[in-house]
Amino acid sequence: HYIPCSWLEQLDAPGKLIIPVGTMSDQDLKGVIKLQGRVMYSIVAQCRFVPLPGRQGWKPTEPRQ
Repeated sequence: HYIPCSWLEQLDAPGKLIIPVGTMSDQDLKGVIKLQGRVMYSIVAQCRFVPLPGRQGWKPTEPRQ
């Protein structure tokens, strides 16, 4: 599971992003820091968010639990 490239492209340096990444039933809250052309990731916590709608959100074929 990944963070959409368009989100990382919009992130200025220095910049920070907190985003849930994973399946609908198992997500990690990831911290992203962009500094001097480098992107660093860390897992902040496990979580479960409501489904993200839209083009880069959940696909109708992904199982819901």
